[in-house]
Order: sequence, then structure tokens, then C-alpha cells
Amino acid sequence: MVCLLIWSSRLARIPYLTKMIRFLSYGSMAAYLFHRQIYYWGLALWDPSDIGVKIGYLTLILLPIIFIVAYGIQKGYDKVITDCRQ
Repeated sequence: MVCLLIWSSRLARIPYLTKMIRFLSYGSMAAYLFHRQIYYWGLALWDPSDIGVKIGYLTLILLPIIFIVAYGIQKGYDKVITDCRQ
């Protein structure tokens, strides 16, 4: 943790890392709220019996889907709120 604080100014200058952190943080609340529904939907599509395959599927397929869907939910929510204020 201390190392991250010390190196934070250097890390902030890495464009790809900054974009990824902004993407993850923007959709994190929606990911927190909807991850379980997306998880069960993903397991309803395919539930591998082998635990190693299941961990790989959840990590490499469903985790990115959760954040992509959460980002879309957050964008939609922000658009609705912005439109209501005008």
C-alpha cells in the first residue's frame, strides 16, 4: 500500500493504466450491485463440472462481462439522471 502511494504519481502517467482504472472505478458501484445476477446468468448459460475450468470461465469470461455490463448500466443511469435534470 505504501509503495502504491509512493509510486502513484508515476503510475498516473501511464495512459493505458489510467484509462483502465477509470473504466473499472466508473462501473464499480453497478458491478457491486449486479454482479450476482450476472454470475448466475453466466452459470445458467454454462456450468462446467471441472472446478479448474469453472474458475477459468468465471475469471476470464464472466468477470470482464460483469464490468462491461456494469459500465453500460452506469452510463445509462447517468444519461437518465442528466436528461431528467434538464
